[in-house]
Amino acid sequence: LHIMDRDVLDIYDATGKNKTGVQLLMNYCFANPHSTVLLCPNTNAVLINHCSNRKKKCGPDGPNADYRWSSGWDETSDRWRRMPLNQLGEMAHRGLSFEIYALRDIQPGEEIFMDYGVEWEEAWHAHVQKWRPPKRHVKPWVTAKDANERKGPILDQLIMGKGKLKQGQESVEHPYLFTACVYWETKDDVDPVYRKPPNKNWYTWKTEDIMEKFADDGHSFKYWTNEGYAQHSDGMHWPCSVLWQDQDGSCVVRIHQSPWGNEQAWDENNAPRILYNYPKESIRYFVVPDASDQHLPGAFRHPIGMKDELFPEQWKNLK
Repeated sequence: LHIMDRDVLDIYDATGKNKTGVQLLMNYCFANPHSTVLLCPNTNAVLINHCSNRKKKCGPDGPNADYRWSSGWDETSDRWRRMPLNQLGEMAHRGLSFEIYALRDIQPGEEIFMDYGVEWEEAWHAHVQKWRPPKRHVKPWVTAKDANERKGPILDQLIMGKGKLKQGQESVEHPYLFTACVYWETKDDVDPVYRKPPNKNWYTWKTEDIMEKFADDGHSFKYWTNEGYAQHSDGMHWPCSVLWQDQDGSCVVRIHQSPWGNEQAWDENNAPRILYNYPKESIRYFVVPDASDQHLPGAFRHPIGMKDELFPEQWKNLK
């Protein structure tokens, strides 16, 4: 993917006047300091990490791979890189190709590294020196990985509680984690109790009355294999809230409408879809969009440096 002007990845506030950051895509694109053009590979090759013979952070032998233009197997790429800049800008699809090649024998299981260039390396060093993480307002701080691997009781910060349910709150208001539950449609989703709007003040009822009217046994909602999440399928996680955890470790959860699932009667009629006896192992925590570390204010953004001898002279519009 070629982007003619790297500034299109800039992020602005709601006014459109104040720059607040740069899109994460920037970190996975190649650029030359003498051009506005970005070249952004759309394969897993962009996941190859940096190492140089200058620093040798990956070991005494330095990087074990490098990149170059496709060597004859992509005629389109050969033709495109001879184009003038204005013609390249008219191309609305992918047409350029790199190839990654080994600098020496690479052993099974050995990580692949390549050199991102001096400019990138200096920018990263400067970032590490000045970076100060923001204050954390949630205690204890827990990552999605830690929350998912926790063996003991669910942390209080991830449980909504009976009180919040009775106040009409629908879900846990967590700044960077959201909760999902293994769920799929069953005949219970079309139970008559959901086909018409309930009393709009149902959440003021006694907890046992809410459970009697709306709750079903959820013990069967499990991952299909012993490998759990590692073998999950698309669409099997629905947004949910953990209302409370019982003494036996099972949970009471409220399922919310999935943006990828069929519209449910209980969602249309604002009725709670509650499951008891729900397995703790079927609850999964994910990072809220744009709330992961790479989206923190001041997070590192810099393109991979493309060697000057490889970058076409006619594309160097900043000289």
